[in-house]
Amino acid sequence: MFVRYGKKNGWQGAVETTVLLSQIHLIGSDEILTDHLWFNQTKGFKRLGRLREGDIIEFDARVAEYEKGYHGWREDVERWSDWDFKLERPTKLMLIRYSKPQTTTK
Repeated sequence: MFVRYGKKNGWQGAVETTVLLSQIHLIGSDEILTDHLWFNQTKGFKRLGRLREGDIIEFDARVAEYEKGYHGWREDVERWSDWDFKLERPTKLMLIRYSKPQTTTK
């Protein structure tokens, strides 16, 4: 489910748009695999048009392992790391359901 757009600093300081999805699960299953994932706004996401909160998106992706944690230089912050999983390279993106337009009442 689409939540919102975001921004991050990309290569050489260029600002890149990101996409926040929530309630990630396998097709045909109600089991939530993760509560949220951030993706770069790839061409596939752009082809869907302007997304609205609550839009349902279906896609294929690869599962990859990555090391997370703090590896920085600050002495006052404890260095730590752990392994986790992510989805990457989303393809075959389809907008399954549009969210209902918000109505205003006076």
